[in-house]
Amino acid sequence: MKQLADQNDALRQKGLTVLGVQAAVTTADSFKEWKDGNSVPFPVGRLAEKADKTKWASEVESLPWLILTDGDRRVTAEGFPLDELETKLKGLAK
Repeated sequence: MKQLADQNDALRQKGLTVLGVQAAVTTADSFKEWKDGNSVPFPVGRLAEKADKTKWASEVESLPWLILTDGDRRVTAEGFPLDELETKLKGLAK
């Protein structure tokens, strides 16, 4: 999260939007405590409970789970490490 927060301005200049989701179910109080203690310049949310609608978030294989979409909001890449972001973005621009 810190790496993405540090890169947020550069990513925004490229037309990217960063959103954060706490994939593990957590209480509102513990999430608020984390959020208050960490300066994150983009929207973050949490899973309040396990449900069919949120199954995708609780079953990610590694964190962070990065997802890129195109201008039509179709997923073009997902599940790649942060150090591959620039390469994926270059591929998206083609």
